[in-house]
Amino acid sequence: MRNDRSGAVPSSGGSRDPRRAIESLGQFCEELASLSRGGSPIDPEVLARCEGVDPAAIARLAAGLDLLGAVLGGEEDPTRPQGGLEGADSLALGRYVDAVQIARGGMGAVLRAEDPDLERTVAIKVQLAGRRARPESVTRFLREARITGQLEHPNIPPVHELAKTPDGRWYFSMKLVEGRTLAEELRRRGELPRSRRPEATLRLLGVILKVCDALRYAHSRGVFHRDLKPANIMIGEFGEVLVMDW
Repeated sequence: MRNDRSGAVPSSGGSRDPRRAIESLGQFCEELASLSRGGSPIDPEVLARCEGVDPAAIARLAAGLDLLGAVLGGEEDPTRPQGGLEGADSLALGRYVDAVQIARGGMGAVLRAEDPDLERTVAIKVQLAGRRARPESVTRFLREARITGQLEHPNIPPVHELAKTPDGRWYFSMKLVEGRTLAEELRRRGELPRSRRPEATLRLLGVILKVCDALRYAHSRGVFHRDLKPANIMIGEFGEVLVMDW
């Protein structure tokens, strides 16, 4: 990679002119694409050793691209203070009680809560407050709830209810999946002694087959998962496999 304006990752110092930064980033990405088309592997460690490329700048670039992806995807800047759940335990969620936040994403937070009528623990995804609650975000939130609710398959979490809080935020309750993500299982496999990895691989192949079953069913209903990744696949304590975040 050349040590010139097209080969260096834009620095966060100096001029803050966004037009120059975007132009420089575009040239850098074009050069990476050229390497890829030529069959050259793009290894981050090798990239960091290229003349004129600062490893710290690569880290800033990765963070910037994540931010750009979030903004272009219709989300707010995740580095800015946003509205959220001002005390999950104080939210009025219909019959559900004892809500505790266990995860948070771009459109909503996931809570663990109790359903006293059926005496079971459920997961509740609730829309965030503040500027994230824009009309397009509401549309995406409702689309996720309705699509997931329409996909009745053993490897897709069932949705129990779609409702609104008194302050107008949508939420939906669904099966609580306790276990690990496929991403965590893959990391655990990599940490095993080599002699135990084939057994772990066979077990994970079984997980992948269940994921394929879920996708095949969804495709038959005209639904395509647009964010399928190991972090969105849950493996339960008793071997259940669920594809999340539709």
